[in-house]
Parts: sequence; C-alpha cells; structure tokens
Amino acid sequence: MRTRSPLRILLKMFQNRFFEDDTVSPGSGFETNIYQVLGFLLTVGFFVAYLTMPAFLELSFTRVHTAAVDWALRNFRLFFPALSFAVIGFATVFQWDMLFPDRRDFLVLSLFPVPLREIFAAKFGALGIFLGLLIGALNVFPTLSSALFCLLRADAWGFGLRLVAAQVAATAGAALFAFLLVAAFQGALINVTSPRIFRRISPSIQTFGMSLMVLSVSTYPIYFLLLKPAAEAHQHWLWFFPPVWFTGFYDLLLPGGDPFFASLGHYAIRALAIVLLFFCLSWVVGFKRHFRRTLEAEDTQARRPTRNRL
Repeated sequence: MRTRSPLRILLKMFQNRFFEDDTVSPGSGFETNIYQVLGFLLTVGFFVAYLTMPAFLELSFTRVHTAAVDWALRNFRLFFPALSFAVIGFATVFQWDMLFPDRRDFLVLSLFPVPLREIFAAKFGALGIFLGLLIGALNVFPTLSSALFCLLRADAWGFGLRLVAAQVAATAGAALFAFLLVAAFQGALINVTSPRIFRRISPSIQTFGMSLMVLSVSTYPIYFLLLKPAAEAHQHWLWFFPPVWFTGFYDLLLPGGDPFFASLGHYAIRALAIVLLFFCLSWVVGFKRHFRRTLEAEDTQARRPTRNRL
C-alpha cells in the first residue's frame, strides 16, 4: 500500500483550512463550502460577461476610433481590472486568518517530525490553489465570451487573440497584485508584532481592508470620470491607484496603444515584481519566526504558575 508523502498531506490540510466553516454541521466537508464560494464568483463573472462584454468587444473591433469611442473603450478596460482587484482583495482579506498557519496548526505540527521547509512549501501550494480558484472562477465567463466572439470574427483572429491575452493579463495581474499586497502586509505585521498583538489587531485590519475593497469598486463611476482629465494632465494620483496601472496591459499588447497608459503598464509589471519579492521575503523570515514565537508563547503560558483561589 502506497503511503502519502507528508507534503501532500500538509497541502491537503492547508487547503481545507481555507474553506472549512465552523458553523456548518460536522458531516459537511470543504467541498460544500468551496463550491458556494466559486458559485458566487462564477455568477458575478457571468453577469459581468453578459452585461458588459458585448459592448466592450464591439468597441474593441471598431476600425475607426474617435475620441469618444476610445474613452468608452477605456471605461471597460478599467472596469475589468478594478473588479478583479476588489473581489480578490476582498476574498483575501476575508480569509486573513487562514493565510498564515495559526496557533493551532503550529502546535499540532510541532508534534510531528516534519521539516519546516515542507510546511512552508505546503502552505505556499495551498495559497496558489486558493488564488487560482478565485481568479479562474471570476474571469472564466468574460474570457470565454471574448474568445468566442474572436472565433466568430474570422477576419480579425490575430487582433482577437491579442485582445484575449490582454484581458487575461490585466485582470489576472490586478488580482495577483491585490492578493500579494494583502499577504505581504500580513507578513510584515507578523515580523514586527508578537502573536498575541497580531491576533488582537487582525479583526480591525480585516474590517478596514474589506471596507476599502468594497469602496474601491463602488466608487468606480466617480474615479473613472476623473481618469480622463488626470490622464491628459499626467496627474500623480494615477501612479498610486493599482487598477489603473493594469489597464496599461491593453496598450502594451494591442496595436495603437496610448503611450502614457503603456507606461502605466510597465509600472504595473515593476510593482508586481516588487510586491512579489516583498511577499516572499516577509514570509520566509516571518514563517520561522512566527513558528518559534508561537511555541515559546505556548510554553511560557503552560509553565506560568496558577494561583489557587478560595
């Protein structure tokens, strides 16, 4: 009988930790919960594709572009990355407590002869699966819709394939940046705070982060109206608003792109690389440090003398 490797067992355990729900009945598993999450994101993606993709694709394949057509098209090019950024950022903040192994995980795993590097690798693998499911569920219908439309336009297959690639790059890039930004911020907090302080401030950070993500997509009509004058004046606030950066991927991958938005696309690539590096460094350092701190705190608490009360 073939035995499962510790890495696969740990990967399955961390994967289940993302989707378990303490409020459901004991007989229900992680499958029920994950399908509810994916079903919600699939529904959002379907309605986005149904309501916006026809107009977006018609504008994209328009041969004569006026200024009004270009900015109408820019409206859609900003909407898709902004939605991905907000939804994936919200889901990541919502699962804040599951990103890093908690005290229960460390205390259980410390009893077994499992190298810390395997625990770290399993957690990274579970994070990758979690992120891939979220991004795929949200963007599968918009991507399929654009790909199907491109197949129907046999006279513009080359442009259509580049449009699909640009859309995937913009939405996936914005979603990946949101996830890495939240996870890197958590890694920084774990490195500078004790486990007790981290657990105390986490609920407030979750509330603020989820509110910020909801606000970023609910105020979309407002900041899109500000986009045109800001782009014409090259205002500095555009360099601090991630969804705008990733609209530059359309200008990088499609012919006739705007040079200013293409520069924002290059900036998005550099920002993505920086936040990925910061995420890796903070987690590599914080993982071992948090593991040691958690065990030391538990050991100190266990050794603390108790007072007998009459």
